Amino acid sequence: MLIFLINLSFLIYSVYMTEPDKKISNLLIFSVVMVIVLVFLYRNYKKQLNVLSDNYVEIDGHKLKQYFSENMCNEVNLKKLVSITQDSFRGYDRLTLVGKDHNVILLNMEDLDTLKNQIETLSNKKTEYKSINYKPLYVKALVILLPSIVGLILHLFVPAANVHIKLLYLIANVNLFFLAYGISDKSMPNGFPFQLARRMMIVLAILLGFQVYLYFFKQM
Repeated sequence: MLIFLINLSFLIYSVYMTEPDKKISNLLIFSVVMVIVLVFLYRNYKKQLNVLSDNYVEIDGHKLKQYFSENMCNEVNLKKLVSITQDSFRGYDRLTLVGKDHNVILLNMEDLDTLKNQIETLSNKKTEYKSINYKPLYVKALVILLPSIVGLILHLFVPAANVHIKLLYLIANVNLFFLAYGISDKSMPNGFPFQLARRMMIVLAILLGFQVYLYFFKQM
């Protein structure tokens, strides 16, 4: 979503703020980029929707079985649970059943309270509620995006710096590339899934190659 908002801001800027002779070329460039980003976001949304819709659970005796797409099943013996934790993940309620051998994660379950009460009764465990501290993530994101923020300030308020809109867009794209990795769960606790970050990095790398060509090899 952050990528979409940044590209949308550049698209609006290219329509209202650039010189008339450069408006059409800038509008074309940012429109193509927006289409690519929208396709990426739509495919990611559909994939998440399919995962959530195909995910359901059932309790059979003392065993909880979690079914996924393609007839995959994950099960845990509720009598052998070590702990139960509840928190929020990307806006969804998440219940984590910690077992001796593996964990089972229940995400965005319908009537979660009823299911949780059943699990607590069968396992003799009480749910521990955890709140995630997102402050380190926000601070890290701000540090990574700092060059883009400085570039934007120079572009808007210091004309003598001659920071062109295409250069600013290039800097923002590089920052977003490092941001995607920097706030993933591979780089820091409670980050976004690395699989999602990797897809974002691939799209951003393609856009970066396109931008490098436009800025360095094509007359501005």
